[in-house]
Order: sequence, then C-alpha cells, then structure tokens
Amino acid sequence: MAGMEGVVKQLSERALKDEHDKRIETMIKVMSALYDKSAAYTNIIMAAGYAGFFAVWSNMKEYMSPTEMRVSALCMLVSLLVFVLWEVTKMILTSRNLHRLLEVIQAPQTEFDTKLKKQQHDERVFNIGFLRAWRIVLVSAIAPALLAAVTLIYSFIAHL
Repeated sequence: MAGMEGVVKQLSERALKDEHDKRIETMIKVMSALYDKSAAYTNIIMAAGYAGFFAVWSNMKEYMSPTEMRVSALCMLVSLLVFVLWEVTKMILTSRNLHRLLEVIQAPQTEFDTKLKKQQHDERVFNIGFLRAWRIVLVSAIAPALLAAVTLIYSFIAHL
C-alpha cells in the first residue's frame, strides 16, 4: 500500500507541475502577443512623429535661426538613428531566434524535448535582457526627439 501512495503522490505532484507549466506558457503567450502589438503601435507612432516633425521643421526653416535648425535636426536625427538601429538589431535577433527554433524542429525525435526545453529557457533569458535593453533604447530615442520638438516649439514662439 505504501508503494501505491508513493505513486499517487508522484502523479499528483506531476499534475501540479504540468498545470503550473501550462499557466506559465499561457502567460508567456499573452505577454508575447501584448509585446508584439505594443511594438507595432510604437513603430507607427514613432514613424508618424518623425514624419510630422520633419514636415513642420521644413516649413519652419525661415523662422528658425541656423543654430535652432541644426540643434533640432541633429537631435531628431540622433533619435531616428537610435530607433532604426534598434529595429535592425531586433530584426537580426529575431531571425537568429527563428533559426534556432528551426534547429529544434528539425532535431531527431529522441532529442526534440531536450532541445525544445533548452530553446525555451534560452528564449526566456533573452527576453529579460531584451526588455531591459528596450527601456534604454526607448529613453535614448525619446529624449533627443523631445529636445528637438522643444527647440522647434521655442523657435516658433520666439519668432511670432
């Protein structure tokens, strides 16, 4: 009877672990979907912001001093460069991760589970670092863009 209790206990623990793993996997899927939507929205807003800034900036040239023109354009170009480099980096890293996932898919059946678990672990570690880097990139792209916009607004108000 003691052996049966041990088996029941192991099955119960396994069921709890499986349920926990399913909840974590569901959360990862939800977070991934939210991030994808957020990233797409951010890209649209940033692209519209850059286009809008340069449209206003080109129409304001005659009202701006050469220094104001250069400062605002340089700040916005720095912001744009940071944003574009981030997007290119993200594209390269995503491609690399997809290639690694392809290796898992092509693994022999006997190695599939091991390689999949390793890939999932590596992906989680990568995502943590990726989110930390995103915060830095976001500030690095927004700060000079705000300075450019403030310079443009100041120039507009100063020359009314």
